[in-house]
Amino acid sequence: MANRINDDNAELIGRPIIEGIVEAYSNSDYDKIIELIPSAKGKLLQENFNRASSNLKALGRVLSIEYLAYFSKIKEDLVLWRVKYEAGEDDIFWHLHLSANKEKIEVVGMAFDL
Repeated sequence: MANRINDDNAELIGRPIIEGIVEAYSNSDYDKIIELIPSAKGKLLQENFNRASSNLKALGRVLSIEYLAYFSKIKEDLVLWRVKYEAGEDDIFWHLHLSANKEKIEVVGMAFDL
């Protein structure tokens, strides 16, 4: 199947996903992360998730989630987001990796820079 994500729809497709992921980290909801990112099961240890969640919670509540860019890669699509936190001196950049060649668009990876 052809890639269904493009410059015109990347924000529309990615926004509910990134909002769910950011919310799961804000709420320390490990089960929700595994639901949203099935490929993380067995790779993202709960203690590592909890540590990252605590680091993000220290930044306060989320003020905004801004779409930045979309990049098409061979095996996946990359959608970049800027998340502003109440107590954060710097913005946090979230990298959302989505499947590019599957019938259903799925999260295949995620990272953020603290």
